[in-house]
Amino acid sequence: MAKDPQFNLRFSAIDHSVDYVTLANSERLRKIYSSLPKEGIEAIHYDWHWKKIEPEPGEFDHDQLNRYAAAKGVMEKSGLNPPTIIFSNPPRWAIEFYKKDRIKFFEAYERYIEEVKKYLEADPGYKIGKIQILNELNNFVYNPINAEDLPRLCRITRKIFFDYNPDIKIVASLLVGNLTSIFRLGVWIDDYLKEFEKIRDNFDVVSLNYFPGLWHWPIREAGWQRSNWFGQLDKLQEVFETISNWEVEYEIGEVGFPTNGFWGNEKKQVEFFESFFKALRKILEELKKRGDRLPAEVCFFELTDEEPEDWFGKIIGKTFSPEYDFGLFKSNGEKKMILQKIADPPGAQCLSESRLANMLKRMEAE
Repeated sequence: MAKDPQFNLRFSAIDHSVDYVTLANSERLRKIYSSLPKEGIEAIHYDWHWKKIEPEPGEFDHDQLNRYAAAKGVMEKSGLNPPTIIFSNPPRWAIEFYKKDRIKFFEAYERYIEEVKKYLEADPGYKIGKIQILNELNNFVYNPINAEDLPRLCRITRKIFFDYNPDIKIVASLLVGNLTSIFRLGVWIDDYLKEFEKIRDNFDVVSLNYFPGLWHWPIREAGWQRSNWFGQLDKLQEVFETISNWEVEYEIGEVGFPTNGFWGNEKKQVEFFESFFKALRKILEELKKRGDRLPAEVCFFELTDEEPEDWFGKIIGKTFSPEYDFGLFKSNGEKKMILQKIADPPGAQCLSESRLANMLKRMEAE
């Protein structure tokens, strides 16, 4: 009989490729999704971007909605579990409503998610179980909504989706980092948790986004050597210890490392995840020993390299932009080093699993 896993962690990945016509619902997408279960990745998190679904008030892009809905069907046929969908990126007109007439904003939000639900209901496949409200609630770049108004978004979402799935889980996403607060683009996680605690009962899951270098600024606080700050998870551990005492599920919602020439490369991406999972395992062992609640999931940012949408992005993406090369796959569907099989020791026959699958297996080993 197989042993129970050490921590019962689920593994998933953020995927933005559904937004690109060249990838969405193509044979390449099916090939990528169908390869994930053997890597240990069980599900996808993906956006149903409000600004793309409703670029102008009342004008819904049905091609975009069909693309998002069809991607869910590809996931199911590929053997993946139901995805987490993200209600993200309000269009500018909706943000203006929020600033000037909040009643209009909430009415617009309700119409938007009602439209999403129609496309989910039309799919006879499995039902989604988790909905994330916006992205990184303490990051002003992604979230223009004040904390006191978030419970209303949760109530609207539960009401609309009750007859679709009465057990739907509402997810809050938080950035564990201080870089945005230094540049006045957000609130440091320690301060935001105090504010969030007042409204936490409106959410079922707290999802924590955590990236190297963004939780310690200046970086010297985590040590100059990469091996130090790759595995420097003290802030994540502090947040775990706080949230584990709440009656709420929690997870790592985004973790990743880029592979371009300015920030890193594929070898450094492998080094990062090796250090990250080694440090994470120690934290989980401590939490388990104390009898504390453990995180339920780790989600990779991201599955596939993004394709820049304009000429500026294409130029920046080839130099230092961090958003286009965090993928486990390249944008053409080619596997990066982390998903390639390994030989250990060098010259020996390759193991049957990839570097990533080997890491995840070791994470759960007794």
